Amino acid sequence: MSAFSIFIFMLGLCVGSFLNVCAYRIPKNISVVFPRSHCPVCSHNLNVMDLIPVASYIFLGAKCRYCGKRISPRYLAVEIITGALFLIIFHAFTNPLDVVLTCIFISIMLVIVLIDIDFKIIPDELIIVLIFIGAINYFLNLFFNTGYDIYGDNSWLNGILGAFIPAFMLFMISFFGSLLLRVDEALGMGDVKLFIPIGLFLGWKLSLTSLLFSFICGGIFSIVLLLTKSAARKTEIPFAPFIAVGVFVALFWGWDLINWYFGFF
Repeated sequence: MSAFSIFIFMLGLCVGSFLNVCAYRIPKNISVVFPRSHCPVCSHNLNVMDLIPVASYIFLGAKCRYCGKRISPRYLAVEIITGALFLIIFHAFTNPLDVVLTCIFISIMLVIVLIDIDFKIIPDELIIVLIFIGAINYFLNLFFNTGYDIYGDNSWLNGILGAFIPAFMLFMISFFGSLLLRVDEALGMGDVKLFIPIGLFLGWKLSLTSLLFSFICGGIFSIVLLLTKSAARKTEIPFAPFIAVGVFVALFWGWDLINWYFGFF
């Protein structure tokens, strides 16, 4: 591994640490900058030695230095996952702008996943930020033919259709699913809105691929829960984690899967 690859991984660890802060504070309407980071149990301010990604968790024995309460392993997992994703993205794309935009996009997606798991909501402000990132990527592809449109989808309709088609499909599923299941929402509107920036960022073909794999992953997970009796038929399951998996699959294998599928015709 080159020195720069190590730097990218370390950068990802630091960003992952910040994402943990965002996931904890944003749903509580607390600034992600102020006040200083503190233990959520004893509220003691954390110093620099308490905030070193991965290392602090290991050296402190997964416990708060001040109150001794156990620190959730999720903090460590998010840091490592973010570092790994940054490294994968860095080696997957040659254009520096693609690397930066994709890292930002995936980072915000991770925050959304964490919040959806904890609170079953997807904050609109995060979707707005994703739309902004998606719009930047859309215009770069449109005028400079960079990024994912190297595969020939640099039409101005690509991102527009991507922002509309998957979101509309999810909306219809949510609407008719609610009528059939007689619940308020078969699928949260936050999930519907989330596919607007995803489609803008990926284009219509890759966004539909991500939607397909979101349903596949969510369906398999739901079946396992039902078979193991870990959940009932109407148990609310956060969908954002499966959307994130679908986006990951579309980003790195989407075109291979699309070409493989149409190879049968």
